[in-house]
Amino acid sequence: MSRNGQLRDPFALNASRVLSADGELSDGWVTIEGSTIVEVSTSAPVGIERFHLGNVDLLPGIVELHSDCLEERMRPRPGSHEPLGGALLQVDAEAISHGVTTHFVCGRVGNNPARTDDAEDAVRLVRMVERWRNRLRADTFIHLRVELTARQFEVGTALSSSPAVALMSYMDHSPGQGQFTSEADWRRYYAGQMGAPEEDLADILARQKALLPEIEDRRAGVADRASATGTTLASHDDDSAAAVARAAELGVAISEFPINSEGVTAAREAGLGVVMGAPNARRGGSHMRGLSAREALADGLLDGLVSDYHLPSLLAAPYSLAQEGVCSLDRAVRLVTEGPARLVGLNDRGRIEAGTRADLVIVGSVDGHPAVELVIREGRPVMGTGRDWDAPASTQWLAALAGDLRSI
Repeated sequence: MSRNGQLRDPFALNASRVLSADGELSDGWVTIEGSTIVEVSTSAPVGIERFHLGNVDLLPGIVELHSDCLEERMRPRPGSHEPLGGALLQVDAEAISHGVTTHFVCGRVGNNPARTDDAEDAVRLVRMVERWRNRLRADTFIHLRVELTARQFEVGTALSSSPAVALMSYMDHSPGQGQFTSEADWRRYYAGQMGAPEEDLADILARQKALLPEIEDRRAGVADRASATGTTLASHDDDSAAAVARAAELGVAISEFPINSEGVTAAREAGLGVVMGAPNARRGGSHMRGLSAREALADGLLDGLVSDYHLPSLLAAPYSLAQEGVCSLDRAVRLVTEGPARLVGLNDRGRIEAGTRADLVIVGSVDGHPAVELVIREGRPVMGTGRDWDAPASTQWLAALAGDLRSI
């Protein structure tokens, strides 16, 4: 089969370092046929087209489960509102540029108690992803986040039936538990981060408190919907063994951002997967004064990292962890590839191994900073920098990239 008349399947890529399922390979080769990896080796395959990429790393495509920056793209400044479609395309391009080939975009119902229309945003996002999935560069799913005190709570549970929704989580951001241990913390966050007017905070708080008797029924309702649709369910901001025990009873598979050592230890003992923020891991601590992702990693309690609010950290964090001696690059990369993929049952990706999807990221370096050079999804390029590779054959590869990009 020809690829725009220039590349023939199968073909092979060579990099100075390949992060394969069997560990780090020096001067490794990855052979691709169609959308699938068919061989990983330290020997150059014979009789097929081969491309030397040079002194770069070849990584599995990043699997991102919690991409929560869409609202910021829609509202880049107070009083400014950009179209949802344009914001989604922007986030998709940003994700690919940072090596994300599987992208769970968050649709949030009730996240900002000062707004009454965020459920409408979630409905529009779900419908848009349903229509656009084949046009987006990353393989895109919805992570449906449902606030248990949401005014339009029922909208969140109804959206769970969409085929685009592949992960659900329940949240309780009322003061006194989770990340808001006090009402003062809650007020600072919603007045500053969410832009809620100070004079409205008392009304918002009163409304949340009035809903507290319904919280457990609502939590069970989210779990029931996830079970009925076969959707992976996550809890959010677990802060105690009791919170984790309740999550386990409800069939939760993932504990997102456990607040403290009690929460993360209980999650592991209950058999829940644990994901934390890549910005936390890169920086060395939580910006909300919570548990350090590095501490959880050192204790063997961390299964995956997610971008949360900062997509660039997904690639930067593994390299920071390796450079600072926290763990090997191989282990760190698994936290953003194989680990997240396994937690949501996407066992066809997240590792460089024969039989898996050819989702690959070629990473170079700019003054010591990891920089994505090329991104391949299912054997087809979806992003390239156009950098001039050393080998003549790789110049041909870049020309083929341009042809493939034009054909999308």
